[in-house]
Amino acid sequence: MLIIKLAFLIFSFINFGKAIHLTAITFSQNGGSSTYSPMVDEFNVYAKENNLNITLNLVLFSKANATSDVKDYETMLESLFFKKSKKYDLIFYDNVYSIRFGPYLLNLNDYIPKDHINMYTEGIASKSCVYKNSLVALPVNIDATFFYSNPTYLNKYNQAVPKTWDEMLEIGKYIFNEEKKNNNTDFVAYNGLFSASEIGTCSLYEFIYSYRNSVNDTFPDITSKESIKAIEMIKTIKEEMSSDEVFQSFELYSAGKFAEGNFLFMKFWYYAFLNDRYILSGLPGSKPGISGSVVGGYNLGINKFISETSRDAAVIAFQFMTSKNMQKRFVLKNNIISPIPSLYFDDDVCQYLDCELFKNIQLTVRPNDKASDYSNYSENFRNKIYEYLYGEKSAHEVLQEIDDITKIYYFSINNENSLGGKIYFIINIIISVIMVLLTGFLFIEKYKKYFEFESKMFYYIIILGILLITWNPFTKLGKVESYKCNLQSILLNYGYTLIIIPILYKLIINFPETNKISLWIKDKKMIFLSIFLVIDTLLITIYILSSPYTIEKETINGKNYNTCQLTNLFSIIIFYIMIIYQILLFLTIIILIFIEWNISETYYDVRFIMSSISVDILLVTIIFILQYMRKSNYVVYFSIYSWIFFIFGLSNYIFLYAIKIFCALIKLENEEELIIQDIKYKFQTTTSDSKFSGNGSTSLTSSLNKPDSHVSIPQKLLNYHFRSSIVNSQNILYSPSATGSGSVCVTETLNSN
Repeated sequence: MLIIKLAFLIFSFINFGKAIHLTAITFSQNGGSSTYSPMVDEFNVYAKENNLNITLNLVLFSKANATSDVKDYETMLESLFFKKSKKYDLIFYDNVYSIRFGPYLLNLNDYIPKDHINMYTEGIASKSCVYKNSLVALPVNIDATFFYSNPTYLNKYNQAVPKTWDEMLEIGKYIFNEEKKNNNTDFVAYNGLFSASEIGTCSLYEFIYSYRNSVNDTFPDITSKESIKAIEMIKTIKEEMSSDEVFQSFELYSAGKFAEGNFLFMKFWYYAFLNDRYILSGLPGSKPGISGSVVGGYNLGINKFISETSRDAAVIAFQFMTSKNMQKRFVLKNNIISPIPSLYFDDDVCQYLDCELFKNIQLTVRPNDKASDYSNYSENFRNKIYEYLYGEKSAHEVLQEIDDITKIYYFSINNENSLGGKIYFIINIIISVIMVLLTGFLFIEKYKKYFEFESKMFYYIIILGILLITWNPFTKLGKVESYKCNLQSILLNYGYTLIIIPILYKLIINFPETNKISLWIKDKKMIFLSIFLVIDTLLITIYILSSPYTIEKETINGKNYNTCQLTNLFSIIIFYIMIIYQILLFLTIIILIFIEWNISETYYDVRFIMSSISVDILLVTIIFILQYMRKSNYVVYFSIYSWIFFIFGLSNYIFLYAIKIFCALIKLENEEELIIQDIKYKFQTTTSDSKFSGNGSTSLTSSLNKPDSHVSIPQKLLNYHFRSSIVNSQNILYSPSATGSGSVCVTETLNSN
C-alpha cells in the first residue's frame, strides 16, 4: 500500500490542478454492478481524500444495450481496439480472452511494481493473464467448479466422499441402483454438466486435466492415452450412473437439484451458502491427490491506446483496485475466491473460509491459446467429444479430430509415418551423387569426343541447374516459413537458367549462317552466361525484397497446412515478368532447334534437347493440372509434385548428358562415317519430293545453302531448317567443331547406302 501512496504523491505533484476522468467498462452479466461498482466507488473516495483529481466512471454493458450474449461484449471491445479507440481506459473482460485482447493492452510488467505482480503470478494469473510473455491483465475475481456431495445419501449408505473417479463410479453406481429400487426415479447420481454451452467445455477440459499423471504435470496431450481414458470414463459414468438427459442439462437444472436435495454428487460453481447443506471438495481425479478445475472470472487490463496522462492515472486506479487490501475486503465481504494465493494464509480470512480447500484447488485455464476465435474453437471442441459421448464415434477418432482443428501438418522425413518421404529422400540423394560422379567421364580421354557439344564448364553448369531443380521439393519439408518460399523461387529460377543458357549459347553459335552475333557470343562465352545470371539475380532480388509471400493456413480434408501465398500485387507482377522472361528463352530455343534441325554436326544433339524439352512440357502441364487436386488430397498432391521435379531433373540429365555416356560405352566403330551416310541418304530422299526443288534442274542443296535476303521470314526459316551445314558470308561450308558432335550416338541400324 505504501507503493500506491508514493505513486499517488508523485502523480498529484505532476498533475496538480488537472482533473482527469477515467472510464472503465464491464459486462453486467458477470456481476459487474455488484462486484466492480464498489471497487470503483472506493477508489473515487480514496482519490478525493488524496487530492488526486482522478474520477473513475464505470460503464455497464448490459442486455439493454446489447444482444444479451457475452460474445457481443467481446466483439464490441474488439471493434474499439481495432479502431485504437481511447473511449475506455480500464477494461474488465472474461479471462478466456487474454490472447484475443492481449495485443491491445499494456504490458503491466512495465508499469506495475514487481511485488504487486508477484502476489498474483504465484497463482493462476501466470496462465490466465499472459499474452506472448507479456502480462496484460490481473484477475479481479476468479471462479471455479467444485464437487458437492450430499451427506444425506452418503450417510444413508455409509459411504465417504470419493477422491478418485473410480471411487465415485463405484459409490455412485451402487447408490444410484439402490435408489432406483426404491422408485426414486428423479434421483441424480452425478450431473456432469456436459451441456451444449461453455460450461460443457469447462467440464470436459477439467476432467481431462484431472487425468494427468502428477500434480505438477501440464494438461495432457489431447491425443494421449490419458485423454482417451478420461473421456472413456466420462462415458462410463454417464451410462452406469446417469443419463444423456442429465449430462446434457444446463446449470439451471443443477440449481433445481440443489434446492430439492435429490442428488448424490454434483459439479457446480462455488457458492458459499451451499456449504451449510452439502460437503464441498475438489473434483476427483484419476488417482488420489490429483484434481482439476477450470478457472472462470474476469481480468482487468489497461487500454494501450490512451494518452500518457490517462495511462498514468489508470495505472494508479489499477493498482488500487488490485491491491491485497482490496482483495481481502471483498473476499471477507462477499465470500468469493481470491486470485491472490497468499490470502489463504491470512488468519483473518481463514476464520471465514476453508483455506485448506482453496489452497489445494488445482486450477487450469481453458484452451484460449488454441485459436484466435476461442468461442468457435470451444464449440468445436465440445461438439467433437460429444460425437463420442452421445454418439457412435470412437474416443481416439474424436480426439484426433480435435487435434486437427489447430494442428498444422507439414511434410517431414523424420516421423514414423513418412516411409514414402524417406524413400524419396534416399533415392534423390543417391541419384544426385551418381549425377555428380558421372561427370568424371568428361576427363577420360577416350570419351572426350562424345562431349564436344558443350564445354566441360557448361556441362557442370547444366548439371548444377538440374540438381537445383531436383532439390526444389526439399524446400517444402518441415514447417513452412517465408525464407523457404523464397528459396523455392531461387532454386527454380537459377536451376532453369543454368540448364537452358548453355544450350542457348550452343544453338546461337551453331546458327546455319554465320553472323556477327553468333561470332561475338562465341568469343564472349562467360559474358553471355553472366548477362542472364545478372538478369535472374536482379529479378529475384527485387522479388524477394518485395516480401512476396504470406504464410496462410489451408484446411484440406480436415487437416491444416500452411502454404506460401502470393498476396503482394507488386510481387505478383514481378513473378509474371520472371515467367514471361523464362518462356521467351524457352521459345527462342524451340525456334533455334527448328532452324538447326538438319545441321549434321549437331543432328542428334538437337533431338536430345528436343526430347528433353518435350518431357519438360509434359511435366509442367501435369503440375498445372495438379493444382486442381490440392484441395482434395494434399498429401497425394505433394507426393506427385515431388516426383515430378525428380523426373524433371532426371530426364534432363539423361537427354543432355547421360545418353552420351551410354553411347560412348557401346563403343561403335565408324560412327562418323555411318552418321554422314545416313544424313546424306535422308537428305537426298527429302529433296527428291521437296516443293522447293523447282523443275528438278537445280539441286535443293545448292539453293538452300545460298542466303537470300529477298525471301520472307517463314521462307528463310524453312531454308535454314533444311540446311545440313553452316554457311559463312562467302557461301562456304563451315563446321563449328573439329570433329562434330552429331555422330555421338549412331547405331548399326543407320542406313549406309
